[in-house]
Amino acid sequence: MKTSQKIGNLTLLLSFMAITSCSNDDGCATKTFYQDSDSDGFGNAAVSKSACSRPTGFVANNTDTNDKDDLIFPGCSERTFYFDKDKDGFGDSNATEIGCIERPDGYVEIGGDCDDTDATVKPDVMITYYEDLDGDGFGVEEKSMQLSICAAEPENHTKNNDAFDCDDTDSDVNPDSNFVYYRDLDGDGFGDEANIQVALGCRTDIENYVANKDDCNDNLATINPGAIEIAGDGLDNNCDGFSGFVWDGPDMVFSKATKVDWTATKNQDKLTENVIFTRQDAGPMYNFAWWSHPNNFKEDAIHIDDNNSDLIADFDDDASAAIKDINTIAPSGGTKNVRWALLDDTGSNGHEAWADFNLYGTLGDPTNFYSFHNIASIIYYLEEEELHTSTVKDDFEVVVEGVGTQSTTDFSHVIGKKLGAWLVEDDIYLTLTFTAWEEGNGGAFSYTRSTPAN
Repeated sequence: MKTSQKIGNLTLLLSFMAITSCSNDDGCATKTFYQDSDSDGFGNAAVSKSACSRPTGFVANNTDTNDKDDLIFPGCSERTFYFDKDKDGFGDSNATEIGCIERPDGYVEIGGDCDDTDATVKPDVMITYYEDLDGDGFGVEEKSMQLSICAAEPENHTKNNDAFDCDDTDSDVNPDSNFVYYRDLDGDGFGDEANIQVALGCRTDIENYVANKDDCNDNLATINPGAIEIAGDGLDNNCDGFSGFVWDGPDMVFSKATKVDWTATKNQDKLTENVIFTRQDAGPMYNFAWWSHPNNFKEDAIHIDDNNSDLIADFDDDASAAIKDINTIAPSGGTKNVRWALLDDTGSNGHEAWADFNLYGTLGDPTNFYSFHNIASIIYYLEEEELHTSTVKDDFEVVVEGVGTQSTTDFSHVIGKKLGAWLVEDDIYLTLTFTAWEEGNGGAFSYTRSTPAN
């Protein structure tokens, strides 16, 4: 009886304890726990659970930035390693291990390998590229750059260094193309167009031959496109097609008013130290510089009238008109040391005589450059008589077709004609067109002329 009672009392006690325990759990203080999927001790703030005690797979913090990788957690020194299959010290940027780890076997700390199957191909291998503007696969050796073998090949460049281009503006000229070489007999670096040899392009071992055909005289090394023109030697020293210098710059206008001081520089046109054009109050245009030169008269020519004039003596070969010594004057048809040519039929009256005329001059070629007197006569007969000059006899007479030897001049006819002037001492050629010429006393005249090129 007593035993049974004890058992009953024990049962009541255990029941009371159980009821008391449940009552305490319902009133416990809950906490928030965070999922730790990678078991690195740091939880994912996005996945949480509230409980009185930590559930399995959860932790009390939420500071993991990557809950799928136990190698990434707060406070670690995260490192990236690259798989290096070819063991050249550079890894594949697409095959990595990232985390707070020691370097795994087969991995390196430097990526960027563009071919991880070939140890000879890696970022520190440099390639030299040569500029290839014409796209023929051959570059210019002097124009190069170095890039990593893993960098993109630059535009308009080639890495071909077996041979180099000699003309990067023409894709047809390269070491693989047939090319014409020109004999350079005088060794000045410029070839003769008439003597050729055909071989593969860009060669430098063909003796006495070069790749250009720019020489105009392959017998003289002093004559070539790189030479300096020499005044007065009658040669085309620099192969520009002209003997001497041709002024083909912008036109300028010169004008002298009537009855002004022709010795004043403002009333003179100074072309060079040797040539200064002006007119006295009457008479022809003349070269003031020649008369005043120390080797000649050291003073101006004298012109009183047509019967007493140093200028008329020179222009017409009239010794009786000379005031100064006629032998020193040495008449030459006017404008001392300047010769003249009619360049074309500009300003003509359109008569067929102009078409029949065959003594037109060309700048740079002294042929058909005559005295000022001759040009005035030639134009007079073309305009006034509609006859053309067939030959020039001397500085004062011309032979007119169907008429014979003539010497008449009339300066009014030179207006509007395109003339060439050759400054003989300076070996300079230029164009000059008279726009006005005053007859009688006064000496006014004007013209336009070319200037040196800029």
